[in-house]
Amino acid sequence: MEEFMKQFQAVLTPLAQQQQRAPTVEDIPRNILDAIDPWSPEKMDEFPLTYFFSVLEDLTTQLDQHQRLAVLRMKLRGSAQHFIVENPGLKDGPTPYNNVKAALLRWYAKDDPDKLAQRLWTLKKLETETIRQFAERTRRLAQRLVVAEHGGELDGEMRRTINAKAVRAFVRGLAGQIPVLMAANIPDDLETAVSKAEELCDLLNISSETTEKDQYCLNAIRSGRSESANLKCWFCGE
Repeated sequence: MEEFMKQFQAVLTPLAQQQQRAPTVEDIPRNILDAIDPWSPEKMDEFPLTYFFSVLEDLTTQLDQHQRLAVLRMKLRGSAQHFIVENPGLKDGPTPYNNVKAALLRWYAKDDPDKLAQRLWTLKKLETETIRQFAERTRRLAQRLVVAEHGGELDGEMRRTINAKAVRAFVRGLAGQIPVLMAANIPDDLETAVSKAEELCDLLNISSETTEKDQYCLNAIRSGRSESANLKCWFCGE
């Protein structure tokens, strides 16, 4: 009888351990992943990092630290992903999710001039936003940078600096060949830059990425064609 009980216990123990084990990353319900929108530093103005964490934590209350970290890594985009890769030590210890969360909040929540300058330099127009929306996002980031650099209330000199930084970042961050066409004669103010970019966008018939057709049309434009020369684009025929 004693031998039988030992054998019976040997069968039950692995089953009990399997039931008590923490769920793995593969066990994370798909509906949780689908309900959490990705976050990138480019969306910080419209989608604050603190709000992103509050949504993630509300939906993952049943997950452990490692699973929450897995969800977090799947939902981060852009430089935020690289931040985790470049700081592997954050994932050590019993609370890796809390460690990474605290580090991300320290890095992105504070208006550090160097970080803001880096963001402004690498800012790119999103496919989901219009040219004017991108210009406004650029202006807000340029203003945050200038305020972080100089402090105090905005004065005339600071506003001129904001405008200059915003115009350069706006032109640099546009899609396709528009930055190339505008580089030789960058407008003095953001509104003029927006109008010129919209005009070029209509002319080249592009939205976010340069297509092969756009490239051919651009070559025709660069050739200096005129009505009198009767030159046509060899791709679209216009």
